[in-house]
Amino acid sequence: MSRAGLAAVKRGYTDGTRRLASRSIGGLARTRVSPNALTAGGITLCAAAAVLVWFGDHNQWLIYWAAAIVFVIGSVLDILDGALARLSDKATPFGAFVDSISDRVSEGFMLTAIALVFSRHGNEVALA
Repeated sequence: MSRAGLAAVKRGYTDGTRRLASRSIGGLARTRVSPNALTAGGITLCAAAAVLVWFGDHNQWLIYWAAAIVFVIGSVLDILDGALARLSDKATPFGAFVDSISDRVSEGFMLTAIALVFSRHGNEVALA
């Protein structure tokens, strides 16, 4: 795929995600749900997905697919927390910083679980 094609895919994903976030957040902003609650929920779901990956040897495909779904839901919450903070006038520079760090922590949980699975199976190339 060319660079222009990849850029179009990225632009479509980003635009689609922003549209979804703006539609979803409108109703959520009228509730008492805080951006911090979405952040905590996202981190918790991503950590749960990482635990599922670690125990994936028991029924690989079912558990890996379940982990992927849980991780995507957690990631969507991580997307929506910033949009909710902006829409509800609760956005601060420190909050944006914490949100960014929490996103990396969530991804780190999953990458660590995947690395541990590769290590457990002796796949040093994939681990690297």
